[in-house]
Amino acid sequence: MRPRLRRPRIGHMLPLLGFCLLLAVALAASAQTGGVEGLAFTGAIALAFLLGSIDRRDPFRLRAARLPDALSARAVLETDLMDRDGALFIALEIDDVRQVGKRLGARALGDMTDQLAQRLRARVRGGDGFSVLAPGRFGVRLQQAGPVDLELGIRAGQRLMACANDPLRVDGMAVHCALSAGFAHAGQLRGLSPVPGLLDAAERALAAAQDAGPRSLVSFEPAMMTAPPRKGSGDRHRAAELRRAIAGGGIVAWFQPQIATDTGALAGVEALARWAHPEHGLLPPGEFLELARSAGCTAKLTDAMLAAALGQLAAWRRAGLEVPRISVNFGAADLADPTLVDRVLWALDAAGLAPSDIGIEILESVVASADPDDMVCRNVLALGARGCWVELDDFGTGSTSIAGIRRFGVRRIKLDRSLVTALDRDAGQLATVAAVLTMADQLGVEVLAEGVETPAEHHALAQLGVPHVQGHAVARPMAAADATAWIARRARILAESPAPARPARPQRTNGAVAAKGRGSPIGGETA
Repeated sequence: MRPRLRRPRIGHMLPLLGFCLLLAVALAASAQTGGVEGLAFTGAIALAFLLGSIDRRDPFRLRAARLPDALSARAVLETDLMDRDGALFIALEIDDVRQVGKRLGARALGDMTDQLAQRLRARVRGGDGFSVLAPGRFGVRLQQAGPVDLELGIRAGQRLMACANDPLRVDGMAVHCALSAGFAHAGQLRGLSPVPGLLDAAERALAAAQDAGPRSLVSFEPAMMTAPPRKGSGDRHRAAELRRAIAGGGIVAWFQPQIATDTGALAGVEALARWAHPEHGLLPPGEFLELARSAGCTAKLTDAMLAAALGQLAAWRRAGLEVPRISVNFGAADLADPTLVDRVLWALDAAGLAPSDIGIEILESVVASADPDDMVCRNVLALGARGCWVELDDFGTGSTSIAGIRRFGVRRIKLDRSLVTALDRDAGQLATVAAVLTMADQLGVEVLAEGVETPAEHHALAQLGVPHVQGHAVARPMAAADATAWIARRARILAESPAPARPARPQRTNGAVAAKGRGSPIGGETA
């Protein structure tokens, strides 16, 4: 059945009608007290206020009038149920919404939220419910005539997530994003005590989807009721738990491979922190990094990751596996530590590795804001001078200058996912990446594209001439044992396959790229 659009409610017009009534009173008073000049002045002020307050996408609704809808969104979705057994709740959110807000600004995120809300409303029937729960987050209640099952939830979730397939327009530019979603229905809550609200259950499923990676869809499971508080809600008890985990080996390294697009060979591995929590299972970095900063144990966390990452690289090499380099992330607090260089060199020496075996990943925002004379700059330069590879992470999200890349001795830049998304179908994205490649060529800097989530993106990057890629289209982050098996399997595949001829480097002229026949000879594997 084709979804029907809901008609605008007369309540949406009430704020505008009230404004017009007050304006009429003000104009009448101005005409009596100030004559024509007072009337004109009051009219001009009113017009300026109206133009600044009206919602361009809904002319009968003032921007301020949308606030009560957002504040009462949960109450509306939870209580306005005709048949609880037939209700399916779906919670959706823009992937990495916090980073999107930081990169583009609150106003741009608001515009993106409005556009996605408009698309989602078009797919919601008149008897269903829809609300914007927060900037970039949405709640949908679908009312079904009969019982709801898992297959129906998956189909509905995928249909709503597809609203983000086409680019959004923000300040005249095309912006690509993706949605992750979680869903729950009443049948999944039977037997739970206490019984959670359907929207709460859907949001717990959404949290699990976001942990799984971009564009993920997850159904609610009872085990999610024991999930830990979301990031930003840490307390003294959790801080103490984290300190014990760091001291007792509870922080483990997971590994995500990076491959060369021309040969398919392993180009490196990135080490990613995980907290093996005894009650809540494996927690991603977003669940405890902020807690580590507030608890003052960032340095110990970094030391634990250094030891785990470098120790694993040494173990792979002892086993005869060729892993060129391992990359470790360093935050602003790490880079500002006067003892950082000694700590890194000590960890390398303990593992029997050389400085060239480690990639020092630093955020572009850290480099852009660093003072040439501060400790951050000194540490990065010192590590680079000793032979460590300095890698600029999330390139394209900040404002790093070419001079900054040269000053810090950056050896490789990692293209942010925002530059990779929809590269296969967006000419603007293609031109941007081509320009970055041209700049990197001239500076002698390597390029890696991270966040490559689809085979089509992988192929487009290979055709464009991006040397290295990383992302779910190649392999997901894995535990040490799984990463070892993946690396060994890939080495066997490459050894048994005829060596592909290395194509000539694509020629770039005026931003255009000519790369005939270039592609990845061996496709990605998802572990």
